[in-house]
Amino acid sequence: MINDPRPSRGYGAARRFAILFVLMFACLLYAGHSESSIHHRLSVSIHAASGEISVTDEVSLDGPAVFSLAEGFDVSAEGGTLVRLRAADGIVDYRLEPEGSKAVILRYGGRVSGEGADIFGMPRAVVDGEGVFLDASSAWYPLFRVSTVTFDMEIVLPEDWELVGQGVLERLGNGRFRVEAKTPQEDIYLVAGPFTVYERPADGLPLSVYLIQPDEALASRYLDAMGAYLDFYDALIGPYPHDGFAVVENRWQTGYGMPGFTLLGSRVLRLPFLLKTSLPHEILHNWFGNGIYIDAAAGNWSEGLTAYLADYLVKEAQGDGAQHRQRSLARYADFASGGRDVPVAEFRSRHDDASQSVGYDKVLLVMHMLRHRIGDEAFVAGLRRFWEAQRFQRADFRDLLVAFESAGWDPEGFYDAWVARPGAPELAITRADAPEREGGYELVLGLAQVQQEAPYPLQVPVYVTLEGEPEARRLDVTLTGRDATVRMDFAQRPLRVDVDPAFETFRRLSELERPSALGRLFGAPRQWLVVPSRASAQAQSAWKELAQAWAGRYRNVEIVEDTAPPETSPGDAVWLLGWENLLLENLRERFAGQNQRLDAAGAVVDGATYGSAEHAVVLLDPDNSRPALGFIGAEGVTEIRRLASKLTHYGSFGRLVFDRPGMENRVRDRLDVEISPLSVRFEPAASLKLPPEPFLGDVAGLSLPGGGN
Repeated sequence: MINDPRPSRGYGAARRFAILFVLMFACLLYAGHSESSIHHRLSVSIHAASGEISVTDEVSLDGPAVFSLAEGFDVSAEGGTLVRLRAADGIVDYRLEPEGSKAVILRYGGRVSGEGADIFGMPRAVVDGEGVFLDASSAWYPLFRVSTVTFDMEIVLPEDWELVGQGVLERLGNGRFRVEAKTPQEDIYLVAGPFTVYERPADGLPLSVYLIQPDEALASRYLDAMGAYLDFYDALIGPYPHDGFAVVENRWQTGYGMPGFTLLGSRVLRLPFLLKTSLPHEILHNWFGNGIYIDAAAGNWSEGLTAYLADYLVKEAQGDGAQHRQRSLARYADFASGGRDVPVAEFRSRHDDASQSVGYDKVLLVMHMLRHRIGDEAFVAGLRRFWEAQRFQRADFRDLLVAFESAGWDPEGFYDAWVARPGAPELAITRADAPEREGGYELVLGLAQVQQEAPYPLQVPVYVTLEGEPEARRLDVTLTGRDATVRMDFAQRPLRVDVDPAFETFRRLSELERPSALGRLFGAPRQWLVVPSRASAQAQSAWKELAQAWAGRYRNVEIVEDTAPPETSPGDAVWLLGWENLLLENLRERFAGQNQRLDAAGAVVDGATYGSAEHAVVLLDPDNSRPALGFIGAEGVTEIRRLASKLTHYGSFGRLVFDRPGMENRVRDRLDVEISPLSVRFEPAASLKLPPEPFLGDVAGLSLPGGGN
């Protein structure tokens, strides 16, 4: 996944999912075709200059059927009677009755409406001189009341164009292509344009990179990584389900996944970290989301499972699993805790930061708890059982959990606690003593769940550091009720005890466990943005534009000037905007600590000085025990406007520096948590050293590209 949170097209796009759901529901209002799948035999011509398409579609029906099609088409039926039923939101429903023969040929043509754009500004449908993008949300092909489709399609494109194949692709010459999808699909995509195509087979599987601007070196990097990730997931889960995989450059800055390809924006595609973030995420969705389809009635399991086995697992392979889990828990605390979340069973797709923190971050930690409950071997076996049993079918959360069969584990109870319930447990140490006894020491540890909600069934990892042992010992404490007291005997003296220091349990972090980070301010009950009164009129206007942009996203923004300081309530966050801000005089010392300080000329970070004339700077109060306070220093209207969108991508970071005028990122640091309420030291100088975590791929002897294994 890209560094900023974003949806995936097809299986995961909130807008498109909603449109498809409405179309399916509308079809269910009519009696009609009840097959689980239907085959389309399509002939398509693209008229790029006029933005029109011409289509012939041959379908075989057992009886009367209802379908939906875009309103802009003139449609006729050969071999059947067509009745227009109703029109709404640019979509028309038709009733089709075959005349004797099962084969009916539908002919239609015209323009597809592109009204309605996603969060990246990409239209609902694209047919123009620069390319084509069509999927089911535009109803460019007849949408029958069926779960899946298969198809074969012949298409005529402008002669210098290339077609992205969703299935087996044949180039017939002179702008003609044929593509066949024999395995069940949820959608028929039509993606084409004047691409340069780079191809390479991997064990007989065609791999491709489609670029708007030729770049052989970039294509080669993607082809290398694609093959390695496909090999990894093929061995971990089961055989790759599609006929090839392609990375396709998009003129809009998207990160979308479809069966057999991913659509990445031109700038996104060139981000150096994308090969280890979005690429494995989109590849894995070919198994989960585009290989096993989502029955979202009981919650969308696909996004969280994919985030765990892609984004997270890459970090685990590099030895950074604990940090990734902490950031996931912090995002949940920032945006979804305090009654702002919903049960996982109600998560359909990401539509804001709160929903993402439930469907991605919470499910990621829930899958991690499941893995540790049953063990790595049983977890991998469960993934493989799930794939074998459900591929090309719809599956819900219960189907996923039942696949992880293991002695002594209750899938239904797990579902009730972590999928059906909202909220999260919150842990506290109620007692910690280590008295010396005859022959050794006794550690007495009291743990409690202190959230207002009923207790959750928990297995909490506790690490005990003992005198003379280089690594802490792990013990798992089971909490079936509100609290528990455990007693442990040791021959050596306990030096310290730490409860869940590696963030292996889904829970609500206390304020002292959450590092100072931009996300903590973004997710506060209110963000006060203090505009500098001494700035130029143009700069003040730019700061207010930034505040309005954030208000549209986070819906918690209040704007005040520095001549009238904000009247804050507990939990509120404050941003001081601009080097000229009058409140800096009394609050400058709040930004000192953890090798940073703010002075009149700029900022000093790790001994380096970043002057205000050459840099834009973001610093936070590093003391997370105090109310959240942030500072944004920028000169120039252009820089301020660019920060409005840039900073929302850096939610887990605590300080940032950008070079002017290009605004290239120079520094992005995460701040440390210096005190944890879930740690007790019996010896003040005792440090914590955790044993190395296992990598999931070790079970099958696998390694991830760029990982540490």
